[in-house]
Amino acid sequence: MNMNMNTQNNNIPYPTSLNTDMDAQQIFNYVTYRIWKQARRSIKAGGEKFTYICAYRGDDGAMCAVGHMIPDQLYDPKMEGPDLGTLLRANKLSPATNQWLLFLKRHKHLLTDLQEAHDFMYPECDRPDFQSKWLDLCQRVAKNHGLEYYPELYTKEPK
Repeated sequence: MNMNMNTQNNNIPYPTSLNTDMDAQQIFNYVTYRIWKQARRSIKAGGEKFTYICAYRGDDGAMCAVGHMIPDQLYDPKMEGPDLGTLLRANKLSPATNQWLLFLKRHKHLLTDLQEAHDFMYPECDRPDFQSKWLDLCQRVAKNHGLEYYPELYTKEPK
């Protein structure tokens, strides 16, 4: 078992830190819990065309699904704008991030589905509506990727 993993919360695989050894189930649990807890979209002011745009790191500190998977030391505001697939193709990550780049590529489909689910959440949702809608979307993503959905994960803080 991964040293950066904790299974004390009802034996739910939940990483205690980001690492490139995380499998799809660990990524799913990590991202879905963090977004559920944050209870809002990650958005930035959109300029002339849009009131707001979805962002890896929002103006208020919120993060999108992929944003939660990019360590602070590797994040660059220049990454904002494209979706994950475009970001990876454009190679907007520095060469120092090769290990993370390979990790993100390996889990691109799951992360893209989580990113899209989060991006399509209504920005005006209040906290209870956001969380219940997010959990509905999480169940669909889990099913589409053959992952376990642990409803008990969203009832208490992972240890």
